[in-house]
Amino acid sequence: MLDKVKIEVDNKEVTKKELQSSLRQTPNPAFLGFAKTTLNLYSLSGRDSTRWFSRLLRRLGDAPVILDSSLVSRSEHDVTQYLINKGYTEAAVSSSIASKKKKKAIVSYSVTTGEPIRIRTYDRLIPDSTISAITERDMRRTSLNIFQARSNQNRGTLVEPGSLFDQNLLDQERQRITSTLRRNGYYGLNKNDLAYLADTTVAHKTADVTLYLRPQIDTLDFGKYKQYYLGEVFIYSGFDALDNPETNPSLIRDTVRYRNMNIVRGKEGSLRSSILWNNCYLEPGNLFNERRVEQTYSAYGSLRALRSSNIRFAEYEENDSLKLKTIITTVPGRKMGFGIDLEGTNTAGDLGVASILTYRHRNLFKGSEVLALKARGAYEAITNTDISNFWEIGGEASITIPTVVFPFLSASARKRLKASTEFSLNYDYQTRPEYDRTITSVAWKYLWQNRFATADRHTFRLVDVDYVYIPKIDPKFRENLPSNVLLFNYTNQFIVSMGYSFFSTNENPHVKTRNKYALRTSVEVAGSALSGLVHLFGGKPNADDGIYTIFGIPYAQYTKGDVDFGRTLIFGPKASLAFHTFLGIAVPYANSQVIPFERRYYAGGSNGLRGWNVRTLGPGGYQDTNTTTTFYEQSGDIKLDLSVEYRYKILNRIELAGYIDGGNIWTMRDYPSQPDGVFKFNSFYKQIALSYGLGIRFDFDFFLLRFDTGFKAVAPGKSGKDRWAIRNPNFRDNFAWHFAVGYPF
Repeated sequence: MLDKVKIEVDNKEVTKKELQSSLRQTPNPAFLGFAKTTLNLYSLSGRDSTRWFSRLLRRLGDAPVILDSSLVSRSEHDVTQYLINKGYTEAAVSSSIASKKKKKAIVSYSVTTGEPIRIRTYDRLIPDSTISAITERDMRRTSLNIFQARSNQNRGTLVEPGSLFDQNLLDQERQRITSTLRRNGYYGLNKNDLAYLADTTVAHKTADVTLYLRPQIDTLDFGKYKQYYLGEVFIYSGFDALDNPETNPSLIRDTVRYRNMNIVRGKEGSLRSSILWNNCYLEPGNLFNERRVEQTYSAYGSLRALRSSNIRFAEYEENDSLKLKTIITTVPGRKMGFGIDLEGTNTAGDLGVASILTYRHRNLFKGSEVLALKARGAYEAITNTDISNFWEIGGEASITIPTVVFPFLSASARKRLKASTEFSLNYDYQTRPEYDRTITSVAWKYLWQNRFATADRHTFRLVDVDYVYIPKIDPKFRENLPSNVLLFNYTNQFIVSMGYSFFSTNENPHVKTRNKYALRTSVEVAGSALSGLVHLFGGKPNADDGIYTIFGIPYAQYTKGDVDFGRTLIFGPKASLAFHTFLGIAVPYANSQVIPFERRYYAGGSNGLRGWNVRTLGPGGYQDTNTTTTFYEQSGDIKLDLSVEYRYKILNRIELAGYIDGGNIWTMRDYPSQPDGVFKFNSFYKQIALSYGLGIRFDFDFFLLRFDTGFKAVAPGKSGKDRWAIRNPNFRDNFAWHFAVGYPF
């Protein structure tokens, strides 16, 4: 059995990790470097593979890797070839096999790289004057930001004097230039039309590299490289994937000319001409541009009424024509759908159940408008109360329009902006032991993605109106609330806000070996517009509390912003290390002394400090003394979360995790009801809570189930020896468990 592989390299510029990918045979993976869990599980199956339990263990585990000397020889060759491709032309690799006890083998590879070849000069030899001008202009477009120049394929050059004679890098440069030319009309050009000439005789271990354009083989000229323009554009809408309306005209319902495009409609699921035109970036008369093709694919792919789309080009019959006929075919998707979701909830140990009924229409007005209707009901059994239940009933109606809806905005401007508009109406009725509350919300927002960075998503809430109505409140609960909390959170009020949020990630579900990141940022401003209107029309504050109202109802005024960043480092198919940081700040001002409860931060829970249940930590060093209002008091205006988590897949679908979480919440002001909860620069670090724990995850590809356990390590709400909870780990008051769907970050 192959027990271990060792690699020794005499060059610090070449890492062992990059060479491991060229090995044809590696040992069974080991958890934390020593425990071969999957191999041990397979071994438990025994010799009798006919038993169902043995077959199950073998499917869950990994069979032992049996040493194959022929694969060792092939690994030598592959590592050598990898180094040669990197520019180490004198690389040499040797191997040796040593045996241990119990028929275990160790394979050692000794790698000598030698001195590499480096690029002395890099030039381009392109006789075609137009292509030469494009490539020269592209080469001069070098960014001062080296990272940006290397990451953005339309800026600068990947090949620089002094760099290694790396064949993979040269191939990437060739592909980048090909993409540049195909964005400038060269429809018939591909990567193989470009080649390199390298002169390695000019000096020791250096090469003069020249990129050149291949001539036509038969005529030895460059006549085939022509800049093509787009001719007629035909968009076929409402046809099945197997339909061919070009050869079967009976499938065509009608053909219309809309602006500068031809719209051909079928019998089912066709879209309005304006929507088809608005999402097509291939316009007659423009140069062929491969990027515009990608942009059109992305735009049609975002239309929920479509299942798929296809774009192809055809040259006109005239030999001297430099125009391309564009044919776009869109295939309609399912128009309507129903869904029923059942949820189980666990809020700080209070169990509940919820049900959501959803109806969705994906092409309401023939413009890929999505109408979504939701009805939700929930019940939660609340402990330690006289009335032990919590009911919630609500509904939501929203319509998403795949274009910008705004007064006096032209059609061309809407096409350039490429955003969707969403209008929504939401009603929620809650009855708790302490109070009854209804929240009615109306929102108007825009959603869009960067034109060529589809992983970046933006949301701008032009207006978001929440009306909070409290029809009933328990007298005992009311008496225990501080006056400012009662005034700003448990009376009727308006929350009128606008905000912006941004999300970016490089995660690709099809590429699981790449390091990942996710960034979320948001900012929200509430009450400023209402305050301006009230003062414009000479509004006066209430004589009793100095609060301004609109229609006799107070309105909240605050600013809130937060940043959420996660980074995952992949160490192989089994192991990864994830980091997470969250920082949020909310500031009440003018008409508000306290942030509305719905907008405040809370700590603990399955996605925060997992040593605490949700809403049981903070703010600061606050110790809860009033169980009636604890759920409110343990909220704040500032939040800090820091986490690190090591993940290791012990089986094909089972993953273990160990983690450390830190952070807390604080208030911006010193509220009497939350003593020791205010944020202070000279002491906040002493109030950082810490927890640690283990978790197990079940990965089913389309979703992930997670069980996490957490122990408190440092509890800032405690004093004396109880503060250092790590000294007394127990399942009574220093432990919490969490069940959730998806990773915490």
